[in-house]
Amino acid sequence: MKTLKIKNRINKVILILTVLTAVTGLQCNREKLLYKSWILEQYGPEDQLVSITFPSQGDLPVKKQIVLNLAEDGKFSGNDGCNSIFGSFKSGHCHKIEFMNISSTLMMCRQEVMSQAGAIRGILRNVKKYKVNETSLLLLTDNREVLKYMAKQ
Repeated sequence: MKTLKIKNRINKVILILTVLTAVTGLQCNREKLLYKSWILEQYGPEDQLVSITFPSQGDLPVKKQIVLNLAEDGKFSGNDGCNSIFGSFKSGHCHKIEFMNISSTLMMCRQEVMSQAGAIRGILRNVKKYKVNETSLLLLTDNREVLKYMAKQ
């Protein structure tokens, strides 16, 4: 009788551990959702996000959307509103991500566009975590700065 009670308790513990492992795996296994094109909507400190602005074209080039393309091979490309950007990224367990070897072209744009682009690249260099679902991607730094993207249609 005592052996049966011990076996039942062991089976319950195994069941609980199995369920916890499955739930944790579902929460942490969202990496495949990263691999698509994203359009930046807002950036900056978490409590003071700034919307992306595109001044009138004038005589200097301006991108119409700020795009980030994340590929399964760990490469990224896109633009910062002024220049093309590219490099690599590494995503890890439970929403960890790091962007490396960030490079860009060197086009001249209007000052406000270049300032916005510099701020975006600065945040990207410090990203440590992400939150993702089918339609949105948040890239987060340890200093609570955010890049908020929506899936490109």
